[in-house]
Amino acid sequence: MNAIVNNFNTIISQNPTLVILLTIWTLVWKGLSLWKASGKRQPVWFVALLVLNTFGLLEILYYFFFSNMKKKEKAVSVLEEKSPEEEKEGE
Repeated sequence: MNAIVNNFNTIISQNPTLVILLTIWTLVWKGLSLWKASGKRQPVWFVALLVLNTFGLLEILYYFFFSNMKKKEKAVSVLEEKSPEEEKEGE
């Protein structure tokens, strides 16, 4: 375990530009996903995105896929519902 920490510290000290780029990358995606989660009033996602650090991977998945899931489900249910005209025809 100590060797892993030493290797990580070596990588960080030798590549400060990489650390800065990863930090900017993470902050951008975290900000976008937190903004979207708060706007959609999804507190569980908001806390998960805030606490977990996945270098932008979870944030990207949420932003493009998970945040749109309810919209798709609602769209399907709206398409399946009958209009008042269709209900009158069925009677």
